[in-house]
Amino acid sequence: MDKTAANEDVLLEWASQLRFSDLPASAVEATLALILDHFTCIRLGLEMPWTQVLMRVARADNSAETRALINGTAGHGFDFDDLHFPTMSHPGCVVIPAAVAMGQETNATGHELIAAVAAGYELMLRPGIAAGLAYGELGWHATGVLGPLGAATAATKLLAGPDAVPDAVGLAASMGAGIKAFNEFGPGWVKRLHAGRAAEAGIFAARLARDGYLGPRRALSARFGLARVLGLGDADIGALDRGLGDPFLVEDIYIKPYAACGAVHGAVQAATQIAATCPGLQERNIASVTVGISPRAIAQNSNTDPADAMAAQYSTEVSVAIGLLGGAEDPRRFMAAGDDSADPARVLARRTVLELDHRASAAYPDPNEGVVTVRLADGSSLSRRGSSSPASSRGWQVAASKFTAVSRGRLSPREVDEALSACLQLAQEVGASALLAVLARPASVTSSS
Repeated sequence: MDKTAANEDVLLEWASQLRFSDLPASAVEATLALILDHFTCIRLGLEMPWTQVLMRVARADNSAETRALINGTAGHGFDFDDLHFPTMSHPGCVVIPAAVAMGQETNATGHELIAAVAAGYELMLRPGIAAGLAYGELGWHATGVLGPLGAATAATKLLAGPDAVPDAVGLAASMGAGIKAFNEFGPGWVKRLHAGRAAEAGIFAARLARDGYLGPRRALSARFGLARVLGLGDADIGALDRGLGDPFLVEDIYIKPYAACGAVHGAVQAATQIAATCPGLQERNIASVTVGISPRAIAQNSNTDPADAMAAQYSTEVSVAIGLLGGAEDPRRFMAAGDDSADPARVLARRTVLELDHRASAAYPDPNEGVVTVRLADGSSLSRRGSSSPASSRGWQVAASKFTAVSRGRLSPREVDEALSACLQLAQEVGASALLAVLARPASVTSSS
């Protein structure tokens, strides 16, 4: 056996056998925070037209596959879901809906659900770390391409047990898809669907593996394995098992404070800092804006005239303008900017120039940095540098605050407390289904209760 095959085998064996008792308290807390953040995001995503259409099409189908499809799409439905910077992918909207749907079907315990989610994050993200980011520059969407691996791992652990995981992962490696055609001309609806389809595919792979459908071995590390294919023929295969559990990858996930593309969060943070120093700053008071940012954000995220909300969320210029005008913490603000070309943020975006910042380039992707300089109409100027990384936005308190803010007007204070309590109770050796129903109510009509 060659060394690269051993790397893959170690990862698969480790993830297959991972149990709740193997997780340190820090990983358990991180996983609970990410589960809560997923339900926060579907609370918004289920209201969006792209999810509403999908729900109408699915109608009477209440299978685990369809629940994962809908909640995965909703979870990624407003670009507010968790982010892994080294792969620039969104694991929560793929792994968690697959684990939740299968956990409901199999009457899993909270411990089993948490272990499945933690293992799913590892299998989704490690091949992406090995591959690097070049395939994303070519137009592949990492969440859709990597997602089936994590969803299949989580679902298979709950449905079929550890022995079926290698086959399920081997099958799932051929099920990923998603291109960034949405980025240039829109509409961006399909981006949300990439996550739902990846979650759905993971459950399908789990069912096939359970019933004896064989998947290829070395589907991650071989010459035509996913990591090498995505790495354009080259990959750091050692990343598949390097440092397993030290720390767990669920501990290195960014809980997004802004509903904008993660590649621009450092710049948005800088803009919000300027807004805090100038309360009431308005578009008419700003003569020009210069944003220093990474080469990726310049190449992928420059758009002064977005076609819709998704394009506005992807736009550096619009996202920074929203931050400067004091609305970046409100995800609905991006929807408004996407819908109205006369929106003040859109007007300001047209007076915004992007330039390469060498410090941001060197730091990318983690931390994600950006520097914003504003020249005011009176001739004065302000400048701030922002830096976003998991260390700045992760953990239970961050997730609980975000859930509470998004639930305001949707849930009563009592219902918010009940949901938070239900999520924490998943760490107890009790059935997960009833707790998940409380956590989802009334956001997810696709959850069983």
